[in-house]
Amino acid sequence: AAIAAAFAAVLKDLAGNRWTAPEEQESWAVEPLAEILDSTILSAEEAAIRNSQYLRAFGYPETTARAGELWRFLIQESLLSGELCDEKIEAPLRRILSQGTLSRRIVKALGSEPSHDRQREVYGWLCDCLAQGRLFEA
Repeated sequence: AAIAAAFAAVLKDLAGNRWTAPEEQESWAVEPLAEILDSTILSAEEAAIRNSQYLRAFGYPETTARAGELWRFLIQESLLSGELCDEKIEAPLRRILSQGTLSRRIVKALGSEPSHDRQREVYGWLCDCLAQGRLFEA
């Protein structure tokens, strides 16, 4: 729910032309966007974004950023700075931003040489987290 709230807040601001006009958004070429998508698929929050036009479209003040840095900025600007954000939304987002994506947390928990038993143990923890409605921590 926290991630959905973050997406919704950022999309609302983007669609509301908070940072850039629709004409500019519509003029973007597909290739640079696909490059950013491919990079984030491979590296998640660690993906380097070097497209300053893309970053400017979200009001990001720097010319380069890691995907996690951009999301941290967007979440702060669009959601956490508002009066409607409560602890049930804020706490999970802050934890995700500080500890990384679920895949990154799983890899960290598995360690450098995960055995079959270690994989079973870590995914057992993950199942417990899902059953209890809490975030998985490495």
